[in-house]
Amino acid sequence: MSNTQMKAVVDQLLTPVSSAYVPKGALADLLLPPVPSKQYTGKLGGYGMNNLRLETNVIAGKGKYRQVSAIARNTTAYEVEGHGLSGMVTKQDYANVTDPFDAEKDEVMGLTSLLLVEKDYTLAQALGSTSILTQNTTLSGTSQFSDFTNSDPVSVFLAARKAVRAGCGLPPDSAIMDWDVAETLRYHPQLLDVLGFKQNRVGGLNDSELANALGVRKLFIAEIPLFYETHSSFP
Repeated sequence: MSNTQMKAVVDQLLTPVSSAYVPKGALADLLLPPVPSKQYTGKLGGYGMNNLRLETNVIAGKGKYRQVSAIARNTTAYEVEGHGLSGMVTKQDYANVTDPFDAEKDEVMGLTSLLLVEKDYTLAQALGSTSILTQNTTLSGTSQFSDFTNSDPVSVFLAARKAVRAGCGLPPDSAIMDWDVAETLRYHPQLLDVLGFKQNRVGGLNDSELANALGVRKLFIAEIPLFYETHSSFP
């Protein structure tokens, strides 16, 4: 077939095959499950820590029980924000979009992906803010986990768990990390050694083993790569 004949041929779509990146592994709804509320503003109730103090309670003879304030209640105001995006499916879309594409499903997938990415990005920004999480440690140089010889992830996580327990009275049961950090720690010699694998573990530690080595029951790994640009209007 000549070049002229080739140019006259229009390539047809291979159906029903298509490729697309659909975000998976979103953490926002797992870490912060929805709380139903009928109103957009109100107050959240909470208790203080009066019930965790040491109080003198010894009595003798005809003495009376010492009166204490065992419960402290407080409220915090809240305001529910609205979030949403809209798209459009036109008559031309219905006419021109053919298998393996689907005008309506594709639009829903696109809008849902945008909302998922934004929610996880907002969560990541909050978790990475030292003004929100004031108990933090910055790893640099040889203390970074990628330095298998000098870094000490067991001690780092032990210090973090102790800080949580000192702050709220209970040890943490969960850890959150991004995919890159998790992939590095799966092969860290210290963690392999903690679980008795020494320096040999085909495929590295799985999620459950990694959580066990770090001293937590649950491990949440953020899989969505947060490299997306922010647009406030159409380009």
